[in-house]
Amino acid sequence: MIRFTATLLGHTALVLCAFMMYAGHGAVYAKDGKQIVLTDETPQYLMGKYLSIYEDASHAKTIYEVIAKDFSKKFKQSNQENPNFGFSESAYWLRFQVKNETTVQDNFMLEINFPMLDSVEFYYKENNRWMVKSGGDKYLFSGREFRNRHLLFNLKVPPWESRVFYMRVVSTNSQMQMPMTLWQPAAFEEHNHQSQFIFGIIYGIIFLIILSDAFLFFSSWNRSYLYYVLAMLFSLLLIAALNGHAYEYLWRDQIWVQNNIFPILLAALGFWLSLFCRHFLDTKLLFPQAHKILFWAAILQAIVGIVSCLLPYQYAFYCVTVPSAVMAIMLIVTGIMGVAAGNVAARYFLVAFLVYGLGYLINIFKSVGAVQISFWTEYSAQFGAATQVVILSFALGIRLKELRREKAEAQQEAFKAQQELTEQLENKVAERTIEIEQKAKELEKSYKSVEILSSIGQDITSTLNVEDIFKILYKHVHELMDASFFGIDVHLPEQNMVEYRYNIERDVRLPIERVSMENPNNFSVWCIKNKENILINDITIEYQRYIQKYEVISGESSYSAIFVPLIFGGHVLGVVTAQSFEKNAYTAQHLEIMETLASFTSIALANAQSYEEVSTVNTNLMHSIKYAQRIQEAIFSDAKLVVQSFREAFILYKPRDIVSGDFYWYGEVNGSKVIAAVDCTGHGVPGAFMTMMGNDLLNQIVIENDIVDPSLILKKLDEKVRSTLHTGEYENNNRNDGMDVSLCVIHAASKELHFAGAKSPLYYIPHGTNDVIVHKGSKFPVGGSHFREEKNYPTTVIRYADNDIFYIFTDGYQDQFGGPNNFKYTGKRVRALLQRIHYLPMERQNEIVEQEHMAWRDKYKQTDDVLFVGIRL
Repeated sequence: MIRFTATLLGHTALVLCAFMMYAGHGAVYAKDGKQIVLTDETPQYLMGKYLSIYEDASHAKTIYEVIAKDFSKKFKQSNQENPNFGFSESAYWLRFQVKNETTVQDNFMLEINFPMLDSVEFYYKENNRWMVKSGGDKYLFSGREFRNRHLLFNLKVPPWESRVFYMRVVSTNSQMQMPMTLWQPAAFEEHNHQSQFIFGIIYGIIFLIILSDAFLFFSSWNRSYLYYVLAMLFSLLLIAALNGHAYEYLWRDQIWVQNNIFPILLAALGFWLSLFCRHFLDTKLLFPQAHKILFWAAILQAIVGIVSCLLPYQYAFYCVTVPSAVMAIMLIVTGIMGVAAGNVAARYFLVAFLVYGLGYLINIFKSVGAVQISFWTEYSAQFGAATQVVILSFALGIRLKELRREKAEAQQEAFKAQQELTEQLENKVAERTIEIEQKAKELEKSYKSVEILSSIGQDITSTLNVEDIFKILYKHVHELMDASFFGIDVHLPEQNMVEYRYNIERDVRLPIERVSMENPNNFSVWCIKNKENILINDITIEYQRYIQKYEVISGESSYSAIFVPLIFGGHVLGVVTAQSFEKNAYTAQHLEIMETLASFTSIALANAQSYEEVSTVNTNLMHSIKYAQRIQEAIFSDAKLVVQSFREAFILYKPRDIVSGDFYWYGEVNGSKVIAAVDCTGHGVPGAFMTMMGNDLLNQIVIENDIVDPSLILKKLDEKVRSTLHTGEYENNNRNDGMDVSLCVIHAASKELHFAGAKSPLYYIPHGTNDVIVHKGSKFPVGGSHFREEKNYPTTVIRYADNDIFYIFTDGYQDQFGGPNNFKYTGKRVRALLQRIHYLPMERQNEIVEQEHMAWRDKYKQTDDVLFVGIRL
């Protein structure tokens, strides 16, 4: 044991040295200075020591303040290859300058390879304007510029030019680490391909071993495998979360999960590892004190895992990592104790956790800048985890082998003891023993039959697939009787046939056959027509009571048989049959068992048929709605093309259901731009029909008739809607089908915006102000039932200046229920939101408007379709 421990520690030290030595080989590091020079010869640059950093504790600084000339001296040059500020509530501004001395390359990839950062805003100058791109855990993954586990930004520097870039990083829900690499695109693609390949191998190894050990658990019911499978499953999820793959593939766009899952996964991993160690090393027998300590450690892990859901991330992190670190030490100590006690499997257990700890130790050194970032240091934790999984699998195999040997020895000893006792007693109580055993067998058999029948009934009546019903019946019927042949014959009344679909003989499935209901020589036909049971113990003689001539449809000829009709609601669904190749195989008790099985089977078949009918209807309905969605999307204007028609704009479009009752419309006539936000009566499929009608009518009025007066457009639209829907033909017509519309016509030549609304407003914010000017529009909707007074939709004329902003939207946004008391969002909150964000780029406004809606809605369902349009003139 001493030799093994010394060898183990020696190998561990060698591996650590190898990792540390290899860690220095990797990417080219940027030299200290104020400008990084890009050349054709260097594919990548590690930028840690190349950054100038300013800590903004108040979160108040803007890009225009930090780029000021007198502000430059507040930035401090980084002296870390991997800038790491631990947990911090501050915002950090990063500045770096890039000079491009490549021959033809002008696009580069900036990679931040720490997936846990909350918010990263990347500022770059384009056409003398500062633009911004955003990413991080606080944003939806689907909104990223590049769909990658790491944050990626496209960085453009023309050849032989220099550019300055800024970044603003905020991360209160994780450590503030900023390992950054600047790549040439081809080099990044190669690096990313290699990384994904390595991760595929690591994940594949872990996942295959999980599946293998799960199969071993169900084969042996050894709890060590169960605890190990669960521990490795959470280890796999933890690795995927740390690497960003989980946010990319498992819980994409689930922001709360991404920001809070790490402590939960770490606590769950510690919980299952503790249980695994207790059972695997048999601590209850060998180390009773350690057995108790590990139990309470597991309870502590469960408690801190639950508590971490309620704490801010940094407190949750410490709340979980400290007990987890103590847990890791306890596991290693317990492993050493197992090795000292001569437990062979404990050696593998100890090596596995030392390798696992080594990988995470190197990862920690990399995170704090103690070693350089390279291929091995970047993936050390993953390699350690994969190696641990493999080693522990070998250990489990050895442990299972030991348990089987111990069980065999115990069984052998028990058998010898029982044999000796039997020999001593059998002469004294032989006759009495025989009598008691016979009665006990009868009682046991009767009780077992009832128990099995109850289990079968519960299983098949909760099963909605006929094939599964048949398999369950066949699996258990052998425990009740001799059923060398078992089958369910289905009655097909429409075809006047009996179908032999589910028949199995000596564990071999028989081919499907059909028999006419007019066949006089078939037991199933007789059973269905007469709705009576058949019990036969010598088919060569007794068949004449039921049929004229005995015929075998498929398989061998049997001697004993039971047929019971499957009756539900007065209708015969088919026949269940059990047959034996022995004579006199069945009794009246067997017939009662088959009648009980038939009752359960009838209910199960009826449930399965009903479920299949409902599923078919539901599937067809969903296909129709999905097709309607494609039609609706094809009819509407492309949102990207609409946005590109203006200086800056955004369109937030979120249907409540698959198809929507809201739509936006855009057209250009004689140099004038017409855009409308329309809310039709209803939502879902009825609303979608209204949107297609409204879209078509606006095309006719504006495009075909060259009408650009908003008042006249709404007047014509009202007439056509009412005419199409026949809402004014009868005196008592109370139909209110119609639309609420905000419609704007922009005349660029005269710099005038003409607005008319039908129960829908326009919000207008002049450039340089914080005032939200509300133009309410008309009180009349488009369409609807008859109004006593004449409808009118007056036009409001607004003379605008460059960079003025206006917003039009449907009421789904402000009517959304949510918040702490499940109230409506209201128009007042909409105006306050716009006052906060109107100065931002429109793309950023779109993100904030959507995030505000999702945050307000939270756990509640979406109330209505949402359409929100913002345009900077």
